Amino acid sequence: MKDNVTDHMKNKLPLTKEERSHIMSDLFGEDGIVTSNDTMDFNLKSENLCNKYPIITNYYTKRLKNRLFNHVNKPLKNLSNPDRLWTNNNCESMNHRFKIATDWKPQILPELLTKIYDVTKLHFIDIRRSIYDQGNYELSAMFQKHYTSPYIWAKTYSIICL
Repeated sequence: MKDNVTDHMKNKLPLTKEERSHIMSDLFGEDGIVTSNDTMDFNLKSENLCNKYPIITNYYTKRLKNRLFNHVNKPLKNLSNPDRLWTNNNCESMNHRFKIATDWKPQILPELLTKIYDVTKLHFIDIRRSIYDQGNYELSAMFQKHYTSPYIWAKTYSIICL
């Protein structure tokens, strides 16, 4: 999200580097909008940002404000380690798999797409296997109702493939 905001300000708004830096600090800094204690504080800081930098008002109110509140401010209050909010182990894991598949070397686009497809296809196979309790994954409590015994899965899958 930080990268998207920076990119938008850099490429779509006539802001100086210093202004962008101040806005990013007002948004994501230690005392920024995302660290607001409650909804009133969040709205007050949002209003102050828009008053201070009117050029960002439209982008902030229409595209960013609700996302920051719902996907950054709220989750930030629920985390014991706020740094975890900015990383995602699932993404890092898939990124690592892609790097292994490419042997950490640049690829031409068709080869890269084939490797991404192969890694993704394998990932879907692993996920599918969790439905019948085989492999590295297991269904979370919310999806346990979808569990199927390996016998039923094999029998149903063989009928479908015929």
